[in-house]
Amino acid sequence: MKNRKSSLIFSLSLIILAVVTWFFVWPRFNELLETKRNLDQERTKLASLKTKLSDLASLNEFELSQRNKISLQALPAGKNFFDVLAVLSKVASDKGLLVESFRVTPGELSVTEEGKLAYKLTIIGSLDAVGDFLSEIEKTMPLVSPSGKVNLELQDQNSNVEISVESYYLPLPKTLGTVDTPIQKLTAAEEKFLVVVSGFTSLPQETLPPSGGKANPFAF
Repeated sequence: MKNRKSSLIFSLSLIILAVVTWFFVWPRFNELLETKRNLDQERTKLASLKTKLSDLASLNEFELSQRNKISLQALPAGKNFFDVLAVLSKVASDKGLLVESFRVTPGELSVTEEGKLAYKLTIIGSLDAVGDFLSEIEKTMPLVSPSGKVNLELQDQNSNVEISVESYYLPLPKTLGTVDTPIQKLTAAEEKFLVVVSGFTSLPQETLPPSGGKANPFAF
């Protein structure tokens, strides 16, 4: 009888222990695990913020401003029809050429999925000057490159040339990421690109008609 009573007490003790563990100890244990996970996440976030703050402190504001200016001149954030027309007209004029026509093809502001605008322009002048023009427009900002065929028609001492060209643009990102997102530094290739295009032909900003949109992503 005594053994049976002891066995019953032991069984009840196990049941009580299980109930206490399930309703009180286990939830508390889970809370502690969740708290630890949150603490680890906050520590990781704090470390990222410290690294980002250090990176930001090492940046040169003037250098960033110049890089931003060059980048937007080379690859505008939006359609840059008037900028391209102004720069190509200047290059043609410098080479002694006349721009007879300049149009977007086909239709109005034809935009491809790669962020390009396609144009056709007709210029009149000597063949040597046309050759110089074709070489020079690949060293202009906004970036422009000949595309497709060049149609040539000789007229006395001059030539009438129809050229297909493309200009490029790069829309600004719609989001800037979270506060603790690491700063993406320029790659060696991007650094080289900025050095090269900084020597390209461009017009002073005040001489260009507004092309619409916000030109500077850091201006509010």
